Amino acid sequence: MITTNRVENVSKIIFNGIETIPHAITNSEINVNIPEYTAKTGKVIIEIEDKNLKAKSKEGFAVEYLANQLAFVGGDTRVGAIGFTIGTKIFLGLESANNDFWEYDIQTYTRKQIADFPGRARTFTASFVIGNKGYIETGQLLDSKHTKDLWEYDPVADQWTQKAEFPGYARDKAVGFSIEGKGYIGAYKDMWQYDPVDTDG
Repeated sequence: MITTNRVENVSKIIFNGIETIPHAITNSEINVNIPEYTAKTGKVIIEIEDKNLKAKSKEGFAVEYLANQLAFVGGDTRVGAIGFTIGTKIFLGLESANNDFWEYDIQTYTRKQIADFPGRARTFTASFVIGNKGYIETGQLLDSKHTKDLWEYDPVADQWTQKAEFPGYARDKAVGFSIEGKGYIGAYKDMWQYDPVDTDG
């Protein structure tokens, strides 16, 4: 909300370079909606159409965004799913009875179903990203048994490839992360490193 003692025929308001449209005007106030995630803290310029005048605020305004739901991932609701991010895209899928995987683009706010995971459905698996490929490993199967297979997802080819099996004991609820081109997975007291060049090369 912007307050002023002169409000006449306001044509537009520019918030730090982003043009907005006023939606409620009184003799002392102008209410305007700022396009979400496009404006940052800065000066406000008010242009008055019929007088060819411009007014600029003396101080900047802080813009705060509340967290909001972006979109439903697609498919069934699930427990124990796994996800990873590559660039501006989020990949999410799996569950004890579902092998589907979904891609969500945070730039276009769109989602689409990608290639199903070809291994057995599972929950509470671990994931990491190396370069532009995502990896998922271990997890709990529908029969409550644990697995230690490793799979690589290539988003360009939209293809899953099975890689060298995890050498530790089968498990679920492990933690996965990557550092400088190598993937790490661990739980409890052990930690393992995966090098895609040395292991699969």
